[in-house]
Amino acid sequence: MGCVRCRVSELARVLALASAVLVLPGSARAKVTAVRGDECWRITTGAIEAVIDDRNYVRSLRLPGGPELMAEGGGYWDLVYQPDGGDARHGQYTRFGHHVPVVAEVVHRSEGRLHLCVRTDESRRDPGNAFHVPLLQEVHYVFEAGLPGFYLVGVLRHPTELPALELHQARHVMRCNQELFDAYRLSDHRAGDLAPWEQFRQAETIADATFRLPNGRIVTKYQYSRALSEGPAWGLVSENAGTGLWAIEPSHEYCTGGPTKQNLTVQNGALLLNEPLNGHYMGPSTGLHVDGAWARVIGPWLYYVNAGGSREELWADAVARAEMERRRWPYRWCAHAVGEALYPLERGAVRGRVTDAEGRPAQGAWVILGGVDGNWQGQSDGYRFWARTDADGAFRIEKVRPGGYSLRAWRAGVPGEARCDDIAVVAGEELVAATIVLPTWGRDAIWQIGTPDRSAAEFRRGDDFRRWNILRFYPEDFPHDLTFVVGESEEREHWNIAQPGPTVLDDGARVQHPWTVEFDLGQPIDAILTLGIADSSYHPPAGVAIRVNETELEELALAPGDSAAYRCGASGHYQVHHVAIRAAMLREGTNRIELNLPHRGSWVMYDFVALRHGD
Repeated sequence: MGCVRCRVSELARVLALASAVLVLPGSARAKVTAVRGDECWRITTGAIEAVIDDRNYVRSLRLPGGPELMAEGGGYWDLVYQPDGGDARHGQYTRFGHHVPVVAEVVHRSEGRLHLCVRTDESRRDPGNAFHVPLLQEVHYVFEAGLPGFYLVGVLRHPTELPALELHQARHVMRCNQELFDAYRLSDHRAGDLAPWEQFRQAETIADATFRLPNGRIVTKYQYSRALSEGPAWGLVSENAGTGLWAIEPSHEYCTGGPTKQNLTVQNGALLLNEPLNGHYMGPSTGLHVDGAWARVIGPWLYYVNAGGSREELWADAVARAEMERRRWPYRWCAHAVGEALYPLERGAVRGRVTDAEGRPAQGAWVILGGVDGNWQGQSDGYRFWARTDADGAFRIEKVRPGGYSLRAWRAGVPGEARCDDIAVVAGEELVAATIVLPTWGRDAIWQIGTPDRSAAEFRRGDDFRRWNILRFYPEDFPHDLTFVVGESEEREHWNIAQPGPTVLDDGARVQHPWTVEFDLGQPIDAILTLGIADSSYHPPAGVAIRVNETELEELALAPGDSAAYRCGASGHYQVHHVAIRAAMLREGTNRIELNLPHRGSWVMYDFVALRHGD
């Protein structure tokens, strides 16, 4: 964390840039109006004009006098689910309003605010139709006078009488004007141009939402993924029109996972996405089992439009707006719309301090409040909150929903976590947690490759991992596979971002790709080989065959990961494994440990590999 003076200076810079963005005329005395059209609602706020049809599509969005921001496909809400007991790899896709019958009605109207609710039409829902997911859904659109945009919140309800299901994804998609938007912005450090629309229209599809342009460049939706910790705003920019369209999440409390969870954001073809509930980069552990009486709020977030500035000025304005929305959270209108039982206004806070094993402040540690059961990084049920510690190791998590939580803390450099259960958050109160002590790490290391930070980005190709199918470069980079000599080899050059499983030749023969670590010992000792896995394959799950000199160990079975190597990532479903190595397997002088992946189609991204003194 930076010093207070630096943070204040940065905020001043952002606000100064934001002040240069055009202030929309008339917004100070604006009011919201809604006119019933042909199977749609036409809504104006004085700063935005929108059309939402009776099938839950955002058909039009524009600034007064400005160009149309939406494309023909419009904006829509969809789910991926599986009936209870089904195969998680083959989910059923359903689009709310398109596949599921809905009814749209204005539930609140005043000069200052308009609230449109689109909900499942229970009278027309057919339980025998696979598209009719066994949930009652609501999508709420809220427009405020003078606001250049609108809020969106989804509500999922499961009455007791409906059959159980596994919910894999809930998201909202905005299909925007492809001829208008030509750039994207994901964070302070990630921005660029989208593929030109004329080239994209001629592109060859080579995989899921992955295309080869006429100039040979490969573009994919996955290269625009980002972690929740990268900030509350992302969006599309039109350089020529000087216009931005942004998704702004004032809180991530309703999202799957925690600060390391990655989501899709934008796509070539001018798509703007928000997918709060999903399994990308975390694998099957994120599936949300729904049975019995259950309800969930997803959102709200803000779609925000600005204009009149450069890319940097539009971004600075979006960041300033995100901070404004964060301060306003939680929204009173949302509690009124869905009920305080689902969206409580009265919140609590948790503060405390994190230290390392020696009692020193653990600066930069992540502290996560999540569910008591399971691993926070793959949790979808319930709600999660997090913060990062300052230079004194102190943290404060505010605006927490009342309830029971488990508190976890981790920091780069230490692979384990500290955990504190029985965290009870009470509305209107601040809980002071006991000092959290991180596990010991590093003092007993013989050697270590990589830094335990839940990422493989420090290795070969890791500085360019936002490229589709990064493993396709492995034969070029390591034609004779990988040998890493401790004390001589460099991590950035001689250890790859991912290890592939066997290559299958045309004649059916398999070529293995073993990785070897060479190191010297003064004398044989009992040791522990620790493998930190940043991510690994999901189907099939990876297994690591380990050979220590001449001794073959039992294959190490990994929990199913996800697809970071394919999905332009350097991290995903994190796991750590410890393997005991007896002194009799080692020898004085040079030793070799070989890691091999015997299963076709598998792969592994190592966070780190370490050999430590045995207990």
